[in-house]
Amino acid sequence: MDRTPGELMVMIASHLEAPLAPYAAISRLWQDLIETGTFSKIHLKSGDGSRLKFDAAFKTTRRRRMLEVLEFEIELPCPQEESLQGPREVARNNVAFTEANLALFQTFSVWDHDDTNVRFHLDIGVTLDPPNGSLAWYPHSLPYVDGNWIKYINFDDAILNASGGLPLVPLVSGLDLMDCFRCYHPNLLATLSGALPNLDYLGASFMSPPRRMPDLRQSIRSSMTDSLCAIAANLHLLTSLELHWKDGYPFNHNFPLESYIGLDSPHDRLSVAIRRICQLPTMRHVRLTGECILSDQIFGGAADDSVWPSLETIEIGMASMTPDGRWEDSNVLVSSTRWEWENGQMPIHEFRTHLCDATFVPFLTSLARATARMPRLRQLNVKMVAMMIAEFYRPGLPEPKPNCRPNARSRFLDAHRDDSKWLIWLFEDGWRLPPVITAALLDVEAAPGELGAAGNYPKLNDNSEKNEITASPPLWEFPLIPGRQQPYTGSDPKKPGPMRALYNNGNRTDYTVVYHDKKKSKSNKENFTLAERRD
Repeated sequence: MDRTPGELMVMIASHLEAPLAPYAAISRLWQDLIETGTFSKIHLKSGDGSRLKFDAAFKTTRRRRMLEVLEFEIELPCPQEESLQGPREVARNNVAFTEANLALFQTFSVWDHDDTNVRFHLDIGVTLDPPNGSLAWYPHSLPYVDGNWIKYINFDDAILNASGGLPLVPLVSGLDLMDCFRCYHPNLLATLSGALPNLDYLGASFMSPPRRMPDLRQSIRSSMTDSLCAIAANLHLLTSLELHWKDGYPFNHNFPLESYIGLDSPHDRLSVAIRRICQLPTMRHVRLTGECILSDQIFGGAADDSVWPSLETIEIGMASMTPDGRWEDSNVLVSSTRWEWENGQMPIHEFRTHLCDATFVPFLTSLARATARMPRLRQLNVKMVAMMIAEFYRPGLPEPKPNCRPNARSRFLDAHRDDSKWLIWLFEDGWRLPPVITAALLDVEAAPGELGAAGNYPKLNDNSEKNEITASPPLWEFPLIPGRQQPYTGSDPKKPGPMRALYNNGNRTDYTVVYHDKKKSKSNKENFTLAERRD
């Protein structure tokens, strides 16, 4: 059996009846094959019996190296009818959640942290068995909707302090707080990021309290801001962040909006914290959904010139209101005809349908200017609910969808597949982009980037010879070929002559278009920093 080719063994294993564990006794090679599929993804419950089996199964380093994904299901205590959705249930849930995580992290603390082959993704979720016949457990029932807000799952500080906090576990490379019927408190991110220093992926789902609880809304938003600041300080290897922050705007447009701007800062702290995470030197992918309430400070504002050095894709879904209590659209009423009233389609309270220049223009301008400072950006998607969708793609993106009926969007993308491109979707026919926004958007397309075209440089058709090129290594943000460290030497037979961008500083804000023409520079070979060319 040990001489059987691996491909044949995989084919045989695909036809075996479950469970596969008994087949591992055939041979050591067969054992490795079976165990690799068996122990790569494990579902673990917080009960003592399940955890003891997990400890026994992963005693050896060989087994630990097979682990790729661990789904950890925390069993919360079953509530009593009299305490259903009450503060005592919250306290019991937090104790159970803290003790379960503490026991799991203590198990990992005895593993060999120096073994670089032991790395796995940790998914944390909660579950419980509800009382029979309780309406509070049906997703759309009023007790569930009204009572769920006060039951944020959080760590019990007394238990953590008594045990010295969560042990340090550098073996976990990814963390996902799985969505469930209970809301996670944002403080979880700060505590877990301090115990998992080697995370390269972090995903979580949160929910903002309703507007009838303004103090709790302010507290939860402030906690989220502090947690994001802790993530930026603790996680130096983070490359991907996915957060779902469920919020939105009130459907009654006459409802007074709240303000989250404090006396200690003129800016929205949450927007600033998100921007700092996006600007981490390792951050490549950011996805923030759920109609967050954000300001233009997420892109730095008009006076900001900081670089987003490594960001490749970013997606943001946000509400059409600002953190200082204003709307992104104005109160211009829509026109209506008699039959709309007769059909019951009018009047409606959602009358804010005209973009407000005082709030929307600064936001979109900051977005465009920030995009120009993202040298590795490949794809951007910012969605403001019921108002605007902004998309930006480098050449070759997005990938065409198979079997998709052609429309205006697909025809535009096909026509400009080799170009950098913006798609701005506005939900108002009469509004046009002001010149300040148009200029900022065009600056993004013209600015050279590692993965995109170098802009619409003028063609020089008087150069008919093959050009010999010698170039020094490019700046680290803009390599001609990813990973190249040595000077580039080669020939370019294309006409016209090769045009390149010479960067005069390190943040790509000052550059000069140059080219090598043997007729004008005689036999001298020009040395200059290269960006990708666009004829």
